[in-house]
Amino acid sequence: MTAAATIPSSVVSAPLLSSLTEDELMGADRRYPKWATMCQLRRLCLPTLDAVLVTPRQDRLALDGAITTLAEATRQDPLRWRGGGPSLLQGWQYLSPC
Repeated sequence: MTAAATIPSSVVSAPLLSSLTEDELMGADRRYPKWATMCQLRRLCLPTLDAVLVTPRQDRLALDGAITTLAEATRQDPLRWRGGGPSLLQGWQYLSPC
């Protein structure tokens, strides 16, 4: 478990999965299969957890915005997060917007 400190930023918040329109759900970026699958499940009104997409090339401010958006929407602090790639080998990580 690694606690990641974040800094407050004026970054525009990342869109929540639950806030996407039908067209946005249909147009989910297929380069990110987990995200695209979650969008299709949501579009079909099947149960999904709320989420935000953070792509590999986004900077730290984008990550801070995504963490803050999801933490506020779910009223959770810290967030439990598990991403794809090498972090899967490390297990769950905890992120906090404060």
